[in-house]
Amino acid sequence: MATKKNEKSDRIDLQQHERLAVYGVRRFVRKDQTEDSSWTLIGTAFRCGDGSLNLVLDYVPASGASLNIRPFKPRAEA
Repeated sequence: MATKKNEKSDRIDLQQHERLAVYGVRRFVRKDQTEDSSWTLIGTAFRCGDGSLNLVLDYVPASGASLNIRPFKPRAEA
């Protein structure tokens, strides 16, 4: 897949790429000793022409959290 560049600058037009969601996932044990996880949307990822990913993060998760990248699904409008 060729990378399309914006005519006005050398910046890549991210609208031309598949959008992926980046989640910070924190696993924890509740007071009743059941295991659970908390998923927080923390950014967006775009696939590069060579198959690698560019991540645009709104924040970096604390230690102990993992990152999960999956297809972006927009929220239903209220």
